Amino acid sequence: MKTKNGNKYVPISLKASEPISDKQLIEFSRSHFNKMKNRRTIRDFSDRDIPRCIIEDCVRVAGLAPSGANQQPWHFCLISDKKIKKEIRHAAETQEKIF
Repeated sequence: MKTKNGNKYVPISLKASEPISDKQLIEFSRSHFNKMKNRRTIRDFSDRDIPRCIIEDCVRVAGLAPSGANQQPWHFCLISDKKIKKEIRHAAETQEKIF
C-alpha cells in the first residue's frame, strides 16, 4: 500500500494493553469526574512572547485530531497583532452577551 505522496505505508503495530477491571475503570472514571468538577478557568495570561515555532507545533497537533471520515475540516488562523486580537476579543464578548 502507498501513501498519498507515493511512499510505502508501513503500519506500526500497537502492543496489546492489559485488560482493565470494572473496579479500576470505575476508579478512573470517578477520579476524572472529581478533577473536572473541581477545575476552574483562570484568565490571567502572561505577557511573555511564545516562539512562533511552538505555536505552529501546537496547531499542527490540533490538526491531527480525529474527525468524521478523517477529513479534519477545520482551519486555523494565528493572530499576533495585539490590535486585531483586541478587536476579536471585543467581538467575541459582544457575541456572548447576545446569547
